[in-house]
Amino acid sequence: MPLAGNIDSSERWLAGKIAADPKFPRAVTRMLVNGLTGKEPLDAPMNGTQAQLDAYVAERTLLNAVRAEFVRDNYNLKTLVRGILLSPYWRAQGLTAATGASAHQLTGSSYLLAPEQLDRKILSLLGFEWRGSLDSYYKDVTSDYTSKLNTTYHQIYGGINSDSVTTRLRTPNGMMGAMQLRMANELACYAVPHDFWLPANKRRLFLFVDHTMSPYDASGQLNASVMLRIRDNLQYLHKYLLGEELSLQSAELAATEQLFMAALNRGRQLIRDSGAEWSMVRLQSDCDRTRDLQGVELYQKSVSDTRLMEDRQFVIRAWMAVVAYLLADYKFLYS
Repeated sequence: MPLAGNIDSSERWLAGKIAADPKFPRAVTRMLVNGLTGKEPLDAPMNGTQAQLDAYVAERTLLNAVRAEFVRDNYNLKTLVRGILLSPYWRAQGLTAATGASAHQLTGSSYLLAPEQLDRKILSLLGFEWRGSLDSYYKDVTSDYTSKLNTTYHQIYGGINSDSVTTRLRTPNGMMGAMQLRMANELACYAVPHDFWLPANKRRLFLFVDHTMSPYDASGQLNASVMLRIRDNLQYLHKYLLGEELSLQSAELAATEQLFMAALNRGRQLIRDSGAEWSMVRLQSDCDRTRDLQGVELYQKSVSDTRLMEDRQFVIRAWMAVVAYLLADYKFLYS
């Protein structure tokens, strides 16, 4: 660094030199590709197949063009972000053998959500974090660091502490997979009764049904009008939780309906076999609603009782099975 004129602005001088290096825009591009797609740009294949070479050349050609536009626009970061988001590598879908699927098997932007991202997604969609039983939620309501994804399971789920662990896990291992299933089951246990307990105009999950709406009438026959409402809500849950636009005739929606009916029929049989014992009729204590989120008891003797503890038709628990199934889905856990 020339001393003249730079003694009090050495960092600015160094920054200018770094930005002027041809490797600087390349490094920024690489960082943004990783941040936006969850994948590193492909490295030049050494003794690879022709498909691997074709994939590398195609991606490198596009990123070179995006990077050049970034430089021409005076290093405007928005230009670089826009170029990546509008590229085929972000929006790719429907690849077939005829379009070079073998050369682009890693194309796309899907990546495992980090624990912080998954935590924010859960809070946004359900209205609460993955903490514990909602009846004890009020105990930590003033704390912003009680989510299991930010504490107990943060590093288990691939998080970092910026000290001894500085690299995030992008591929789930067996423990992370088990944790995903536990998260889905616990959140379904909390979210489904809570949503049914709320007034209809404040619900997030159940806009077309309520917890007393069984598909079977008093004679044990399927009620066609109720089934239509159940299908509407199944379609809505796929859209709300997974971002899927499914037709009512889609195979995916039919599979979810089959799960709902299988859980419902199994539960109804268990209730009948027990003679409608209280232990089979009531919800698990972690799942029922006996307090609101501020800790106020929902039962006041001789005044009111707004608790939700019973599930005599097994409807609530059948919906729990559906929500757990969707929360454990790839589309929910990945972005």
